[in-house]
Amino acid sequence: MPLSQQILTIFSSFGYGLFFYLLVYFNRKILFQKKLTKRLVSNILFILDMTLIYFIMIRYINNGIITYYSYLFIIIGIIFQKFIITRIKDYLNRDR
Repeated sequence: MPLSQQILTIFSSFGYGLFFYLLVYFNRKILFQKKLTKRLVSNILFILDMTLIYFIMIRYINNGIITYYSYLFIIIGIIFQKFIITRIKDYLNRDR
């Protein structure tokens, strides 16, 4: 795989991690419901949609070649987005 595709894969995986955690954060009331059946159905549909979006994106970028650093940068993106959200929440609560 050429270096340009690898760099594009790294940036897109990082951006996907940011996007994924942001959607989990906004949909946490739906994803973590008390009723087991609704929670199970919503989680299955959410994960199915998110994996299909990622695979379509990776197929467009580098013909669907997934490497170990793709997963690594998704996790780094999730951690970074969580850090950003907590910093924003702390900043907004500090003014009160």
